[in-house]
Amino acid sequence: MRSLGSTPPPGEKTALVNLAVRLVSGVAKGDYQLLFSHVTEDIIYIGADTSVIRGAANLRALLDPQPEKDTARPAYLVRKPRFNVVRCASPTEAIVVGTYLTYSELTANAISSERQRATLCMRRCEDTWRAYHVHLSAAWQPVDDAHRFPFTVSEQTYRYVQAILRAAKRMGGPDERLALASGRSVLYVDPSLIMYVEAADKHCILHTTDGSTEVHRLLGDVEQLLPADFLRISRKHVVNRAYLLNVASSTVTLVDGTELPVPKRRMPEVRRALKKAGQEGSGRA
Repeated sequence: MRSLGSTPPPGEKTALVNLAVRLVSGVAKGDYQLLFSHVTEDIIYIGADTSVIRGAANLRALLDPQPEKDTARPAYLVRKPRFNVVRCASPTEAIVVGTYLTYSELTANAISSERQRATLCMRRCEDTWRAYHVHLSAAWQPVDDAHRFPFTVSEQTYRYVQAILRAAKRMGGPDERLALASGRSVLYVDPSLIMYVEAADKHCILHTTDGSTEVHRLLGDVEQLLPADFLRISRKHVVNRAYLLNVASSTVTLVDGTELPVPKRRMPEVRRALKKAGQEGSGRA
């Protein structure tokens, strides 16, 4: 019987998926060094802007940042990547396909959030997988006609920006920053930019719109410093209600697509708190 093809073993599939996530994350941030080190000389690269670049030398020449180049393009954070390895005819080749969400950093001149798709055709070169074809594209999204900025945007971008504005309005803006120990330094954080806080042993992790940072405080200690808009949903998580998008039977979803578990015994309390705040059933939670 003729073979229909094969996929790498589970461990190698996981490594390929992780590599794909790291590659698209680097591209989203504007850091192409990992991409450069994992492409073949005959690479064909199709960017999300539909530009086509052929060959590793041209890829480096066009994407490697130079001091005189325009730096107006914002850096993007990658959230909720979902990649899979597709069956191939040759054991030395693999195709990784998937989707992910991008969110511009708040320090950028332009704020946006988009759903992206990626296809990476990989070839094993000695002990390293290298991409010989990379295709990045923006998934189609409807324009939100119900609400408008002075310009049209996708519904996802609209929700992201509105969540930031709601958080800043409720908490009084950047003057009410928190001072938290992070390593040997003190981190000053605007609470309106914190999406949720996660317990990590004797420390906790602040997940903000700009990324994640570990601070040397217990979750309970940090919770006492946070404004009233933060809600404890479990032993491990405190969320900013301004960034809540949806509440399901056992999870809550934030505007960046992050899903956090809620214990069954705590869900009624969470729903009561959201109902009192007027969020449940509003389309955000």
